[in-house]
Amino acid sequence: MRRNLLSKFKGVILAGSLGDAIGELAFRFRSKERLINAIDESEKLIYTDDTAMAVALCEYLLKIKKKEINPEELGKKFLQAYEKEPWRGYGPGPPKIFSLVKKGCSFQEAASSVYPGGSFGNGSAMRVHPAALYFYDEDDSVFYEKIKLTSLPTHIHPLAIEGAVILAKAISFLLENKEFEFREFFEKLIKIAKREEFKEKLAQTEKLLVEDRSFSQAKRMLKNNSTSLGSVPFSLFCFLKNKDNFSEGLIETVLIPGDRDTVGCMSACLWGAYLGVEAIPEDWLCKLEKRNYLCKLAEDLYTKKMDEREDKDK
Repeated sequence: MRRNLLSKFKGVILAGSLGDAIGELAFRFRSKERLINAIDESEKLIYTDDTAMAVALCEYLLKIKKKEINPEELGKKFLQAYEKEPWRGYGPGPPKIFSLVKKGCSFQEAASSVYPGGSFGNGSAMRVHPAALYFYDEDDSVFYEKIKLTSLPTHIHPLAIEGAVILAKAISFLLENKEFEFREFFEKLIKIAKREEFKEKLAQTEKLLVEDRSFSQAKRMLKNNSTSLGSVPFSLFCFLKNKDNFSEGLIETVLIPGDRDTVGCMSACLWGAYLGVEAIPEDWLCKLEKRNYLCKLAEDLYTKKMDEREDKDK
């Protein structure tokens, strides 16, 4: 079981980064043949801010004690990551928040100032997967609160938070389940959801899958934009549409117009959690930027998680 779980930890981190990088390529290479050729011809697959922020979150989780998340301290990690590599393709929100923080605002004040009421984008969902791994076995109430805390440095809107929670819960479910029905999967997600908007979208996503609707039909119904409500359910659909084939499923996913890199990242994390690192094509993986460091982060997070579980059981 532990060997399989380690494979899934690696799968989530590495597949998510690949989904991000390949999704970014798909903005320029918009047919299957052109995209596959671009992957084959690339010397290196470069990830975007999605993975850069996930790396910052993972580094933060590796340093905290007693699983206590401080949104202000986490925000500083995100700020450091941005200042180190501002060219990663950040959306307009985070740089504005970081600028206000450097002038003396708290992260929550800055997030509220840039987007009154908070951004309902998918920025917290796109980076949530390290926290999904670290907190995967917590009770729903604790799980929700921990994921919420990872969102708060940049995203305080309830829909943004809920999108991150739902994607994280999906990852945690897949870590522990190999065979399942759509009904079982969506029951778990609807149970943890608090917002009626998300409950309805999840039920709609399940219906589209049961009816075997196409990607284009799902896009029209679910949307595929940069909002949390528009992209998280679509990512779930893309994964479940072809859950046993990472490479084929990912290519189909990122070729759908929309927020290609983030949907690629989020859906790829689901394949990683379900299939493990062995499902990722080696000829893709060997080109992934900072592959060894990403793999080490996954291994270190797994080790920390297992050590903490053993201490708790003593």
